[in-house]
Amino acid sequence: MGIEEISHKVLNRLQMSKKPPTPLAYFEMFAEVMKQDQNLSDSALCVELDWKHRWSKKFDKQTQILLQSATNPDEFMEILSKVIQDSKDTQKFEHTRELKNLNRWLLGSASDIFSINAKNRYRSLFSIGSLSKLEETRKLGAYWRQFRSSGVHEKVLKKVAKIVAFALRHGTQEGRISNEASQLSSVLLMHPESLVDICLLDRAEKILGMKENSNLYPSQDISQGCIAIFKLNDVQLIEQKPDFQSSKATAKAMEILMKMCLEALGGASLVGHYQKGFAVMIRQEKDEVFRHIQPVMEALQTQKFSYQGALFSFSFELEVLEYKAFDTLQSLNRVLKQKLHSPHITDEDV
Repeated sequence: MGIEEISHKVLNRLQMSKKPPTPLAYFEMFAEVMKQDQNLSDSALCVELDWKHRWSKKFDKQTQILLQSATNPDEFMEILSKVIQDSKDTQKFEHTRELKNLNRWLLGSASDIFSINAKNRYRSLFSIGSLSKLEETRKLGAYWRQFRSSGVHEKVLKKVAKIVAFALRHGTQEGRISNEASQLSSVLLMHPESLVDICLLDRAEKILGMKENSNLYPSQDISQGCIAIFKLNDVQLIEQKPDFQSSKATAKAMEILMKMCLEALGGASLVGHYQKGFAVMIRQEKDEVFRHIQPVMEALQTQKFSYQGALFSFSFELEVLEYKAFDTLQSLNRVLKQKLHSPHITDEDV
């Protein structure tokens, strides 16, 4: 039986059952006639006219199984619509999650290069950690546009580039400056954005023979302010998992100490660091530094910290060097290096 015969038979049955030949009624009767015909059920024509097979094979196996339960095109579309909607909802959730992760990584990377002052001034840039809502996304975008128009990041980049260029042009003890050092300094002064080039920074470090970062910023004004040297000690593990390494607690304590002290001082700049301590320069008198840090010391006497299944506490030492006690920047820098690498603080401490 061909398509013409099937169509004629379908129309006859619709007329006999007194059903109007609507598209859906015709469709259902057509499928019924095909199933009833023994000769047609196994023929190639039956496969060709099988609408569910022809349409469902466009989807994955799991979706095909769901679509096979449909008895007519309307049910087919209802099932398919639900599958598509569920898929969109799942992707929407995953997309929102990835947007949040991207947002967190971008904000974290940006905050890593800001000084404490810049973070305080633009804390709104880092206070919103979600892009799942339209209002939050708009607000965050407005904050970042305002920050970009302020040019703070460009000023910081140019200032750092000048410092590196100055160091490159300082020359060796013999007063010689290599051609590569001169070339790199010129590139940095003309294109401060080159500071993000890792290869260029590696070359600069090689030329400067940098082993550590304990030098003060190039400045001859040391008449005001002081250097505060912090040394971590007495990291005590209260509770810990069997496989926990104590060095992790020390590293975390160092991170916490630096954050607490820099926030307490406000406006301090990191000028030196080592395994269990760091040094900052600040435009404050010695007594003011002690006054700002005293609450941190008192808080740490009772405070405990949890990290990766371990509970620990710690304390620290503080020594303050006043600028006015030194004649030159070089002498201050020399003493600072000695203090950073000495095992204990022997002068005035808290």
